[in-house]
Order: sequence, then structure tokens, then C-alpha cells
Amino acid sequence: MKLNYPIIANLQGTSFDFMSQGNNGPIPKRISFKTTEYDEIYNLVFGELGLTGELDDTLNTHNNDTEIIIATIISAIYAFTASHPSAWVFASGKTAILVRFYKIMIQKYLEEIKDDFNVYEDIEIYWEKYGVKIPCDGFVVRRK
Repeated sequence: MKLNYPIIANLQGTSFDFMSQGNNGPIPKRISFKTTEYDEIYNLVFGELGLTGELDDTLNTHNNDTEIIIATIISAIYAFTASHPSAWVFASGKTAILVRFYKIMIQKYLEEIKDDFNVYEDIEIYWEKYGVKIPCDGFVVRRK
């Protein structure tokens, strides 16, 4: 696994905080796994911690440490699924550009995670095994 930031889990192991270190100095961030209406499906939510300590996924300080942040999110997925082994973790972006960026990052890290996780893409109304050429709306991963 590539270099990642140390993460600090909450007591339930569903939320992980870390400090982004980049051009704009230290910035607190959080990765949370939120329950959904479906059993064992969790929504991955990522963002900066605002002044009130709440996660805000609309802030972006462009701290120039994207690669380390992606590796940190992957390490949080490993930690979360270690304590929630039957969980399906869903992630998507608010825009098509962000979804495309996530797809590029998954492709970049796929070799490292493929022995531990099944990765699927949300293709309109069904899930498809991850494939580079398929446009999609989101992603889901599950421990093997």
C-alpha cells in the first residue's frame, strides 16, 4: 500500500479521522461509513471537518496531497471491513467528473486491493464487476 496518513477510529469503528498535510498546512479530514436503508450496505462519506467538527463534503482546500488521501481512504476501508466483514461499501461522487476521478483511482490501486476485495460498478439499475471501459454512477467494494 502506498504512503497514507495515520487514521484514528471512533469507538464503533465507523468513522476515521486524519490530518491532511500539504501546501495549505494541516487540515482535519474524516472518512465515515454511514448506514443505509439496506442491511450491510454502508455509504462511504469523505470530507473536511468544519469549524464545528462536523464532516463537510463540500469543502476542498486543495492541499496537494490527493494520492496520500486516496491511500488513507483505502486504509480506512480495510480497517472498517476488518470489523464489519460482511459490509458492502458504496461510494459515488456528486458530479460525473468526480465519479470519473474515483474510477481512475480505483484502476490505479486495483492491483493492490484485488486479492482482498471484490469491486463492482453501479451501472444504472444493476451492479457489474469492475471494468475500465464501462461508464458508471458509483462503486461498491466487499471483502472476499
